Amino acid sequence: GYDSIPDFFYSYLEQIPRHSSHDFDESHRTSLAFFLRGRNKVKPVEIVQRMFDHRYSFPSDTCNNKDDERSKAYSPVLDPREIRYARCSLSSWATQVVGNRAYHDMWKLTHAELDPKDGGPQISARLFASANSRTRAKQGGKLVSKEDLLSFKISDRISFFQIHAPLVWYLVECMAAPRKNNTIIERKRRHPAIVQVAAISSFCMARNQYSNGYWAMQNGIWHIACQSHVDVKRIDSHKGASVHDTTARTALATIAENSLRKLQDDMQKGTKHLSMRYRWVLDNVQQYVKVWEGGIGRDNLLITGCVGTAILMDDVTPGAFDLHDHMNRVLKNESAKLTTQNLWESINWDHISGIQSLHVLLALLIYIPSLNSMEIKVNELFRGKYAIHRMRRGRKTTLIPLGTNSEREIETEGMKRALHDFFEQSGVQPECASDLIVWVGGDGGSVLAMNRAKRYLAQHYELGDSESDYKILHNLLPTIGIWHTQSTNQNMIAENHFGPAVTNDPSALSRSASCANFKRPSNFKDCSKFYSLHRCMSTCWNAQILDCWRHELGFVTHEDMFAHFEQQGKNNNLPDFDDLMAKAVRITSRWVSLESVAQALSSNTSSLPDDITFPLGDPYQFHATDNGGVNENPKFDLFKESKDFEGDHVLANSILFKWEYSLWLELAYAVPEGDIGRVWEIMKIWTFIFAGGGNSNYRDLLLQMYCLFRYQSSTDLRDAIWNNWLVNVTGELGKWIADDLLQEHYNRWLEDLLQKSNGNFDNAFLRSVLSPNVEFFLRLKEEFESALGLHIRSKSHTSPHLRAEYQQLLTMYREEKLHVFRKGRSMGHAATNLINKGFIQLKSGALESFLKKQNDHIETL
Repeated sequence: GYDSIPDFFYSYLEQIPRHSSHDFDESHRTSLAFFLRGRNKVKPVEIVQRMFDHRYSFPSDTCNNKDDERSKAYSPVLDPREIRYARCSLSSWATQVVGNRAYHDMWKLTHAELDPKDGGPQISARLFASANSRTRAKQGGKLVSKEDLLSFKISDRISFFQIHAPLVWYLVECMAAPRKNNTIIERKRRHPAIVQVAAISSFCMARNQYSNGYWAMQNGIWHIACQSHVDVKRIDSHKGASVHDTTARTALATIAENSLRKLQDDMQKGTKHLSMRYRWVLDNVQQYVKVWEGGIGRDNLLITGCVGTAILMDDVTPGAFDLHDHMNRVLKNESAKLTTQNLWESINWDHISGIQSLHVLLALLIYIPSLNSMEIKVNELFRGKYAIHRMRRGRKTTLIPLGTNSEREIETEGMKRALHDFFEQSGVQPECASDLIVWVGGDGGSVLAMNRAKRYLAQHYELGDSESDYKILHNLLPTIGIWHTQSTNQNMIAENHFGPAVTNDPSALSRSASCANFKRPSNFKDCSKFYSLHRCMSTCWNAQILDCWRHELGFVTHEDMFAHFEQQGKNNNLPDFDDLMAKAVRITSRWVSLESVAQALSSNTSSLPDDITFPLGDPYQFHATDNGGVNENPKFDLFKESKDFEGDHVLANSILFKWEYSLWLELAYAVPEGDIGRVWEIMKIWTFIFAGGGNSNYRDLLLQMYCLFRYQSSTDLRDAIWNNWLVNVTGELGKWIADDLLQEHYNRWLEDLLQKSNGNFDNAFLRSVLSPNVEFFLRLKEEFESALGLHIRSKSHTSPHLRAEYQQLLTMYREEKLHVFRKGRSMGHAATNLINKGFIQLKSGALESFLKKQNDHIETL
């Protein structure tokens, strides 16, 4: 018999070892199996729960030592058998069981091995920073790679922890996630799941310093990418949130080494089959480093260097970069027959007029909210009817930044050493220089330096040296950077159209900039003000186009025009797209064409068709307040008309500005679309504009590019260059950028690092670790923001119709009657017709001079 019910239960639940069934009664074994396997109506958990919830199981208020007994509940250390009350004893027992299980699950997480059979995300718990003998001896880890870091996703970590450590995940969720009615409350800020992943990752790092693959390794490298302060890195490392800074640097060195090794292997595989798989872009980089603590040999210095990037080419026909074919075409010297008229006739002027009309229409569609939906049709025309040579959709460019050096690439020897350094890092074999072209892009100064180096080194060819072609850069093919060309052209247009700093002339951009509170550039040669100048000029251009729409549609004010379309939108009675397109064509013919410039300067407008004649205003009367006779800026010579002038120079200036800047806007639209054919059409026109603006360097560089594509390249080589002149790091539509702009983004980051390190561009850490990883750093920061659910900060501006600048400019253009022909109007500013002047310059000797230089170089070859 049994003395009590507990004695009976204890005996009843006695363990029955395997192969010992004959020692226990059959009915005992059967009933116990049914009970513990949950086949009875009353489940075991229900009995335990009744015991736990029973009021006798917890010390009551009348208990003599109730506080002491109650404090024993959920104890992680007390033996549950020594606790009197059932609830306190069961809670301590459950706490210790759960704790032991959580400890075991954490051990599994710190030693987790990849198993594709589990169906979940594959995450390596241990990422080794280097492949030394100590890490090779450890099991269950892998060498850190760029792919491991860039594939970081919070959702993958959540799934991984839920599969491999569900209890740990649940416990941390109970601590992090608030609940209401036993349901987890979704939070927009500090999402509990992100906090849980961060906490578990830190727990793993606390358990095992090598368990860094969940977040700690990524976080350590992210700190370097964000240039976090050293104290922040140290504190995060001690908290287990990231690896130590030394470990992160070692990992970056490993990633850089592996990246360059893959580049070298791929390069050698290609050259074995006489195929060039990569191209390069380079740029000078510089930083003025200040010394804060003086001393002997410690002075403020301008640190200069050179940085380059290897770019994997796509859509290249085999044999496209055959040096022999290219040199045979060069030596034929067919470019000698190029004439100014040939160059002019090679431009598709119907295409240019068509895309200008689309940009005129786009200005209205963007400004009027009710017409925004029609932008899609304009984009379809850009990508369809007016497309010339678009990149293959979905292409994603592979980039391998190279280590920096301290060479002065503007000097001949410096450029030579810099190029050879980049080629050596990329695995280019010297013996391939006799068969394959190496294509290198850069800004105008870099391309000029490469051309000088080629001309100088060509005289040092050694016939018996098999590597002579490599040493003298014989196979080098330089191409100009599109972004620097675009920036230089914008500066030239600005210099031509800003006019006097103080003026009442509404066609002078100085007046518009002052009206809209934009800053007038102090130096029109400075490319660093690219974006601020672009915003100023594009705002003025759009506002002038909108004023032309006001005239075309017959409204008195721009407010009336806006209200009209808003009401039509509410009434679902918007105009047809084709009708608006026809009006855009008329606006282009009237106010955005070279022919209109000549008509505005002439008093004879009666011969023009009615649909393109200017609106007529009162003859202009000179006022003393106008700048037509008083020069308030002695540094700027005011233009004076002849006494019998009867045209409208203000109107002519505005038309010329809209025509010139519409080309700039077209190129700015074509580049992100990846239509290099449209880009090249604009660059051919810019050859004349640079000639007219007196920029002989860019004039000759564009002539050089024209000769390359027209006379010195096979169709395969031209298409290979066109297919790879732009880069797309995301693979998304509308995200193409110029290669030299990409390099400028890298430069800015490297220059900032140099400022903090007080070193130079030959510094081992900067050259071997940071520079090869610069593209990876920029992508990692974006991936982190995306993984954490942070919205990408918008770089767009307020809707045009809400911006005060547009309101001010539209009012000023209307009051000044900018787009109305006023006989005899001239206010001291006369923009130069750069394309006409450029045509004359090329025809009168500039083209001949260029071709002579080409001929001299060919004779040297």
